[in-house]
Amino acid sequence: MSAIASSRSLSGEAVHDDEPATSATPVLLVAGPSIGAADAPAVGGKAAGLAWLGTLGFNVPAFFVVTVPAFRAHLRTDSIGAPLAEAILVAADADPCDPEATNALARTSTRLALALREGTLDKALSDQIASALKSLGVGPYAVRSSMVGEDSAEHSFAGQLDSALYQRDIVEVLDSVRGCWSSAFGERALAYASRLGLALADVRMGVVVQRMVNAEVSGVLFTADPISGDRDTCVLSATYGLGEGIVSGLCQTDEYAWSAAGGELKASIAEKDSQVVCCASGRGTEVTPVADDDRRRRVLSTQQVDELGRAGRRLAAAAGRPMDVEWCYADGVLHIVQARPITSLPGTPDRSGPKRVFDNSNVQESYNGVTTPLTFSFASRAYTTTFRLFAKTLGVSEASMVEFEPYARTLIGLVRGRVYYNVNSWLRLLALLPGAERNREDMANVMWRTAIDPLSEERPPRLAGLRRKAEVARVGIRLAWRFVWLDREIRRFLEHFHSIHDQVDRNDLPAATLSDLYDLTRRLYAELLDKWEAPNLNDFRVMMLSGALRRALVKLYPQEEVDSRLGDLLGGIDGIESVEPTRLLVGLACDIRTDATLDAAVRGGEPQQAMRRLRELSPPIAQRIDAYIARYGDRSMGELKLESSPLRENPGFIIGILRNFLDRPDIDPETLTRSERERYQTTLADVTRRLPRSRRALFGWLLRIARKAIKARETLRLRRTLAFGLARDSYRAIGMRLAEADVLEDPRDVLYLGVDELEAFIEGRAISATLAPLAAARKAEYSAYEAENVPNRFETYGCPYIGNEQRDPLGESATSASPERLLHGLGCCAGEVEGAVRLIFSPDDELSLNGRILCTVRTDPGWTPLFPAASGLVIERGSQLSHSAVVAREFGLPTVVGIPNVTRILGDGERVRVDGSAGTVERLDSSDTTDTPR
Repeated sequence: MSAIASSRSLSGEAVHDDEPATSATPVLLVAGPSIGAADAPAVGGKAAGLAWLGTLGFNVPAFFVVTVPAFRAHLRTDSIGAPLAEAILVAADADPCDPEATNALARTSTRLALALREGTLDKALSDQIASALKSLGVGPYAVRSSMVGEDSAEHSFAGQLDSALYQRDIVEVLDSVRGCWSSAFGERALAYASRLGLALADVRMGVVVQRMVNAEVSGVLFTADPISGDRDTCVLSATYGLGEGIVSGLCQTDEYAWSAAGGELKASIAEKDSQVVCCASGRGTEVTPVADDDRRRRVLSTQQVDELGRAGRRLAAAAGRPMDVEWCYADGVLHIVQARPITSLPGTPDRSGPKRVFDNSNVQESYNGVTTPLTFSFASRAYTTTFRLFAKTLGVSEASMVEFEPYARTLIGLVRGRVYYNVNSWLRLLALLPGAERNREDMANVMWRTAIDPLSEERPPRLAGLRRKAEVARVGIRLAWRFVWLDREIRRFLEHFHSIHDQVDRNDLPAATLSDLYDLTRRLYAELLDKWEAPNLNDFRVMMLSGALRRALVKLYPQEEVDSRLGDLLGGIDGIESVEPTRLLVGLACDIRTDATLDAAVRGGEPQQAMRRLRELSPPIAQRIDAYIARYGDRSMGELKLESSPLRENPGFIIGILRNFLDRPDIDPETLTRSERERYQTTLADVTRRLPRSRRALFGWLLRIARKAIKARETLRLRRTLAFGLARDSYRAIGMRLAEADVLEDPRDVLYLGVDELEAFIEGRAISATLAPLAAARKAEYSAYEAENVPNRFETYGCPYIGNEQRDPLGESATSASPERLLHGLGCCAGEVEGAVRLIFSPDDELSLNGRILCTVRTDPGWTPLFPAASGLVIERGSQLSHSAVVAREFGLPTVVGIPNVTRILGDGERVRVDGSAGTVERLDSSDTTDTPR
């Protein structure tokens, strides 16, 4: 039973909310330990908080409460009922976006507030207040509003309600009680309640009548730093006189910072020229000047700062959360006059938790921008499954596999809707292999282009260390053996892949049942993703071999030339899979160019119309296009994102590419990669001449294997694209079935669910079977992420989502107005070119290049057909072995990657000079020729 129900008021009767205030119904409570948190609905938040402070042993000025039942009874009197009913009706229909409705509500609330202030109090209530005042002793008194919900973690109502200080007698107290009630319907309080969605009819207020403390010094204490959110630092503001000087902003304040470990950390002493004190009349307050000798003096001694800090820590510990505390000193004694939870405090990282490094330099090539939950959950499962299998097939022990398991699950992370590599988890994967330090360096060059600090690990016991070395040696032998036979494994993988993939008729999926689609996705995981050893082994082969070649070049060339020389050696690879789609389209364009009718058909009208016209005019061309789509229909910009529309859904994209090639009659399939083959031969000859004879054979062998591995990687990437395309069609069909069953509002809402959630729903183990609201909430969340700028690399402690900032350090300052004229990145393909920039971000953008310099955030194989129509590439994200670098080298395009925020710095149409050897982009006319700054 609550204290309100069991205690007695001054008249000796029990209190019940919403009962009329009569002589038989008590409305007053004496403050004390009998008031608990459960009594807040009857006394309001401030009164309950004061009682709680008293139970903790703090000095709280004596008080009693005019309870909520008294307030509600007063609202039912004849003079109040009519204006209250009118205000409720107007508030119910008020549209906050309609000025006329807002003004009408303001007028009715003003009439209601005036009626409350001028209304006559029930005599029994007045008598009880008079009796209670006598129990408090001689005044003055403070009369303070105590709204239900006020000072809570959700609603502070700070500054919205009235208080009256230095009230001298019963007449002034009764007037102030009416004033507090009136403020509940004032314009400020109603606006605040409206923002919180609180109904006018539900307003409930108690009033605290309290002994007035004649404070010499007052202030506010935050038990956590309100700016940084640091829970270990208390921040104090202090001034002379009453705390109203701080709340109103009238008085200058000293600022102090304190911690339990360090005591007073800093003190900022202001020149305090004014203070709020009791009026000369004895009623109310006034502002008076501070004595000259006190203006520059500390308000608080170090001992008082320490006392306040320790009191704040005790309060926060009792509340279980950071608190906003109002306090004062009178006759050198500390009084706590109010405490409320801090309602808006930034989180702080858990420094006792693990440090993590998130980086999207490489993974953005596959998952650019905001990525939907379905895509991330599918990709996360794929990474976990395939790399767990990778470690197991290399002979990693069961004990080491158990240790690696948490890292296998976290190879990629999702922050602010963006996919990142969790660098720590990748380093744990490398630790399973021999040559961890060398592998770390190679992976940094391939994936992150920044140095990676070793993980801090406790040194294992000697026996454990010897066992670990033995295991790593065993893994190394097994890895070397797998590399020897890897080309054969890749051929077997390709045969197996197509034996599974080609059995699925994609045209049947839109009409398939939910059970059949579920079975297909399970088969996709079991038969394809669970057998991905060869592609992963080849990726590591590429990383290790390119790292070995780079280390050899470091000994032959100046540092600034190494990356460019490596790029030349890894270019000019015949028959590379990612170049083949472009060769086919270039050949198609060459044939169309010979027929004026076909040329005009491609160039005229919207892409879809042009495609239909081209098919009508030339069935042979249509057959070649259909064959192209059948083979490469899953390729698109963002082809690994399940939310993307692949080429098979948007064949009009081909028209945009063909138009580019028709504008460039100098491009043909035979000359497409000739220049890069020549550059490769020239660079190889120069490297061979510089190498000692004893090392030439080994270098040549490593180079041949590296080029073969890169070619294999591009081949395997197409199979990854096909696997994701099959998953895309399957999950979209699942979305159709769920929408038909009214489980989802729209079939594409399936993109906002995870693969685990979908499986649980189909299998009958869903924690929640109501999926539509979940999908809608996530859709709104991810839509908000689209407007955010996030960093490409950041560190977190503990839970990444609590207290860790993930924001772009350049933010909105990274625009075409940025002052830098020479931008630095990584040169991936040598050569210089000068021209206008074309910014392209999606297939819906203007794709016409006609020799412009293509600038974008990142590329994947779906971008390849655009490259030959460009004269150079500037890519925001990437590395020496990223897709844009590999393909650019095949086409001989001067390329610079890895320039942070370059797509926001350069403007569309801006003229630049790209130096693929030096890795620079020089802005030639940034001040006056940009078309559309980003």
